[in-house]
Amino acid sequence: MGKMTECGSLFYFPGRTSISSRKSNYLAWKGELSPGQKIASAKVHHAVVEKENLLLWAVAGSGKTEMMFEGMNEVLINGGRLCVASLEWTFV
Repeated sequence: MGKMTECGSLFYFPGRTSISSRKSNYLAWKGELSPGQKIASAKVHHAVVEKENLLLWAVAGSGKTEMMFEGMNEVLINGGRLCVASLEWTFV
């Protein structure tokens, strides 16, 4: 993708939110979170509800996506939009 800076735009979509098409649940996952993951998931959900900033930082394969499901679902239920950004670090 080339060099990125803060002032560069990658993508823009004005979007449309239709209140009449809102659902009570957008995301489904059949797995089960560990006790530690449940705590992190609750903190993500709380941050979404309270509109607080939160960094979910954990090693690859730790279930970060699954820990974000409840919070992401809350955003979608309330007609919000999501952007999930992921950064891969490479040390040489």
